[in-house]
Amino acid sequence: MKIQRSYFPSLQWKGIKGLGLHSFGDASERGFGACVYIRVPLGDDLFQVSLVLSRGKVAPIKKDSLPRLELLGALLCVRLLVFIKSALFLTEEVSYYCWTDSTVALSWIKGDPSRWKTFIPNRVTEIQTLTSPSCWYHCPGKENPADLISRGIAAERLVLSDIWFFGPPWLKGTLTLQPEQVEMSLNDDEICNKIVVSCLAVEPFPQVFEFFRWSKFPKALNIVAWTLRFIKNCKPQSTKYFGPLTYEELTKAKTKLFHCVQREAYPQDIVALTQGKQLKKGSPLNKLDPFLDNEGLLRIKGRLEYSDLCYESKHPIILPPSHIVKALVRFQHVLLKHVLLKPRKHHLSKNRSLSCCSQGEL
Repeated sequence: MKIQRSYFPSLQWKGIKGLGLHSFGDASERGFGACVYIRVPLGDDLFQVSLVLSRGKVAPIKKDSLPRLELLGALLCVRLLVFIKSALFLTEEVSYYCWTDSTVALSWIKGDPSRWKTFIPNRVTEIQTLTSPSCWYHCPGKENPADLISRGIAAERLVLSDIWFFGPPWLKGTLTLQPEQVEMSLNDDEICNKIVVSCLAVEPFPQVFEFFRWSKFPKALNIVAWTLRFIKNCKPQSTKYFGPLTYEELTKAKTKLFHCVQREAYPQDIVALTQGKQLKKGSPLNKLDPFLDNEGLLRIKGRLEYSDLCYESKHPIILPPSHIVKALVRFQHVLLKHVLLKPRKHHLSKNRSLSCCSQGEL
């Protein structure tokens, strides 16, 4: 078997206008390959074609679907095309055409890479970077010379194969690229396997109540209590509550109100304590040695823990400098008549020491 060293022995093809490269890719379950042909015009709508380079690879050990192997053949087809343009010092004026017999791979190449899984976008992106999707076309499998690489052929037949050395017969005439030849096939199962990604930014503890709308603490407490009652009454098979708010409801509303205020001011610290992690060094709560009680409220640890005081006094609730806390301070200031009153003399006996007034007297 003899192969001429020159592509066109009797023709000076360098610098001829109308020069073109045609790259073919194909794949099978055994392997995939690509081959590139150079096409030179002779005049009178006649062209001379010659094989430039071909390459074949064995299919990966991990079994992939046939469309994915066809995509690997198309990628090899592009890489050979770029290599030949560089090796032969061809200018940008030289046209190129890429061919594949896989409508699925052709649809991927002409589509948006972000619509597919990781394997497909990585290869489609490289193909679209090196070549234009508009230069990709479909050809029948029997007229694809790269089919000989992917499926194999006996040496006796390869020596006599004109399609291998000179490409498909229609390359020797004028190409008529009709729109229906490059129409994408969108009916394949793998093509419809799209990935829809939704990105949603959610705060650790979103704001539930608009505290800035309430100037007085009792009003905020009542609104939270009525909201909790409404939620409870909406639950099926639950005891319905009607009439004025009870003491228990107001107590739960107060806990919920402090709960919301803390989570709005210290979301990261509460998440860290919930996960059993240490607080960050820049956290304002580091020196307070905080912890979460059974109701999820931030409280302070300290030496008062060993005293005989009640739980509320030993572990005060941590409240940030917020609008609702200022309303609480104003409410207590008015409730206590702005100052603490001293006990009157006629309330004391000679045998009793001075003590603070009770809350009822205040």
